[in-house]
This record gives sequence, C-alpha cells and structure tokens, in this order.
Amino acid sequence: MKVLSFSSTTTVVLNIVLWPVIHFAVGFIASRLNRTSFDPAAGFYRIRRGEWDGRIYDRLFRIRKWKRIVLASSSSGSTALASSGFSDA
Repeated sequence: MKVLSFSSTTTVVLNIVLWPVIHFAVGFIASRLNRTSFDPAAGFYRIRRGEWDGRIYDRLFRIRKWKRIVLASSSSGSTALASSGFSDA
C-alpha cells in the first residue's frame, strides 16, 4: 500500500535535499546535548544485570581487540575520553 507516490525526478530531488538536512539536524541536536546526558554511571549507559559487568560485549563483539584503536584514533584522544568516564580497559 503506497502512502505517497512521487515521480522519479521528485524522488531524486527530495533525496538530494532531505538527506543532508536530516543529517545536519541530527548533528546539530546531538551537539547541543548536555554532557550529563552521557554520564556512563546513569540512565541509558548503566550496565544492566544481564550484561555480566560488560563481559558479554567482549565475547560477542571482541571489543577489547578494537576499542583501543578507536580511542587512539579519535580526534579528542583516549585521555579526554577516559577523563570523562570512558576507559579503554
């Protein structure tokens, strides 16, 4: 069931215009969030009971193998991330 139907030209123009607008809007909103929204000890980032103190992610995704590489290559450096509560251990 089609809700909206556009011609091919209109679809291409909408894609060219709306994708950058959506991405810039999301980036702008994310850049305006308060740093307390990313507190690793509270809310969304808190380790849950079924996560086995985070070990489940090491087993499933092999995080220890690539986490140091990601932190080292970040523009802010791993020390800045560690000082804000995220560690590379």
